[in-house]
Amino acid sequence: MSSRKLEEIVVMGKVLVPYGVNGWLKVYSYTEKIESFLKYKKLFFSKDQENWLEINVKDIKLHGKTIIASFLEIADRTQAESFKDYLIGVPKNLLPKLKEDQYYWSDLIGCEVLNLENISFGSVDTFIKTGANDVIVVKNDKERLIPYTKETVIKVDAINGKIIVDWNEDF
Repeated sequence: MSSRKLEEIVVMGKVLVPYGVNGWLKVYSYTEKIESFLKYKKLFFSKDQENWLEINVKDIKLHGKTIIASFLEIADRTQAESFKDYLIGVPKNLLPKLKEDQYYWSDLIGCEVLNLENISFGSVDTFIKTGANDVIVVKNDKERLIPYTKETVIKVDAINGKIIVDWNEDF
């Protein structure tokens, strides 16, 4: 197992729970297309997003709305349990290049979210995929769920870590 620096790794999902007794893991995908996970032979695991362990994929399959995967370094359920809630990432240079107005969710995690009146709602914690549109989960003194739509998200400035939204402070 080797490690990489945080800025080189893009978070693609999270380990949910062990699956079965042979060291398989159930994984929730943050990716737009869940199938994108299937092409990687090595993934990186982290509990703190600072220290990343390189793990070799043995087998990986779609399993409903999640993924199940086995890894060379994880032999049984006991080992698998120790990876519960770990984030899973891949090196950024292996991901497809995006257009100028597109972003990977991982590029927006931690961005400050402000409304048109310049009131800060906190920072982006994660995203939720829904059938209609994605939702930004913003955390500060309270948690806010803000639709990620063209009408709501006015400007994304990933370089300066800011997202401007047309959203009422009372929501």
